[in-house]
Amino acid sequence: MAEVADPQDAEYRVKTHRRDIISHANQYCENMVKRGGGVEDVRVRRLGEGMLVVELLVNVCDSMGANVVNTIAEQASPYVARVLGQGRVAVRILSNLCTERLTMARFRVPVKAMDWKSISGQEVCEKILEAQRFAELDQYRATTHNKGIMNGIDAVALALG
Repeated sequence: MAEVADPQDAEYRVKTHRRDIISHANQYCENMVKRGGGVEDVRVRRLGEGMLVVELLVNVCDSMGANVVNTIAEQASPYVARVLGQGRVAVRILSNLCTERLTMARFRVPVKAMDWKSISGQEVCEKILEAQRFAELDQYRATTHNKGIMNGIDAVALALG
């Protein structure tokens, strides 16, 4: 939102109408809601200079979700504007900084199968766990880990068509 005269009041209104905003926004992604996803929360960030970001946090389940998230943002924005009672709707689009998105995978590999050259599988596993702990503690390492994982996913996706 741009040209927000009273950001504190606008933030309060979003927070007090949180459930209504979620309910309204979810009508634009009914199939996703049926699969267990949809808009799950609303956040507000003040940017200063009369600008406010109203974030709809959408669980897209197993889909990429970009198109539906943009649709939700576009369709729900007039309702959010009415709730705020002030300002002008500006940008209505998803963010690619998905700090709340979590993807999990599980697999099992015997420790012995992790032997590599002259290094035992046990030592390889310990080093992997150490690197994982490093990524948990350092966002720069985590970002690089994630990029490496996505490189592997890209390769598999291309190989499988």
